Amino acid sequence: VEASTDLNLLLVHGYRQNEVHFFLGAIAEASGYYAEAIKHLLFITNSDSEIYFISRKKIAQLMFSSDQFGKALELLVSLQIDFPDKFVEIAQFEADSLIEKNEFELAMTVLNDSLSKLNFNRDLVYTRALVAEKLGEIELVENDLRKILSFFPNDADALNALGYSLTNFTSRYEEAYQLIRKALELKSDSFYVLDSMGWVYFKLGDLKRSIFYLEKAYELSQDEEITQHLVEALNANGEFEKARFILEKL
Repeated sequence: VEASTDLNLLLVHGYRQNEVHFFLGAIAEASGYYAEAIKHLLFITNSDSEIYFISRKKIAQLMFSSDQFGKALELLVSLQIDFPDKFVEIAQFEADSLIEKNEFELAMTVLNDSLSKLNFNRDLVYTRALVAEKLGEIELVENDLRKILSFFPNDADALNALGYSLTNFTSRYEEAYQLIRKALELKSDSFYVLDSMGWVYFKLGDLKRSIFYLEKAYELSQDEEITQHLVEALNANGEFEKARFILEKL
């Protein structure tokens, strides 16, 4: 309260208006008053391009948090026009914000539109593949990840994502295994890749190896999906007590 009073006093005296509104916006946000935070941030002018850019992204973030997706996207489109050198950064921010809200179809629209304006961008293509996986569009998943691999054949994340998607959505388990094996060679300490390897071994019917890799992944992360994979493999192997113990820890 004291800080807000002092900052409002600075506003009255016309002192560094942009910065004062920025800090007042931060205080309002921290208190959960998103509408008030947005109101302060909208007062920030483009006389200082850096703080203006940050404030507009923050406004969009608050709008996403308040489920005002249309307004947030409209604001970010304008920001892309004002800051063409930050086109990709803004597009990635849009997609990530929508994914966080489980708005996968809207995220896909944003990514398709952004990528139509670019020759190629690895991160946006990878994000689209992840969204396509959520929507069950395996053909697009494979096309996008193979496009990345055509440019970056040792991209461990793309190799793993493609292998994992083939494991989940197709019966091409041997092909998936080869992709995940290469990813594991490149990123041996990744619990995501270890989980993928354990899961593809499960699909291949090799429970011993499946449990070995899934337990290694579980040691690094008790992620819900990893836990589910490990429990399913343990139950399939008749290790019911061990599976029950792990479930009880959730």
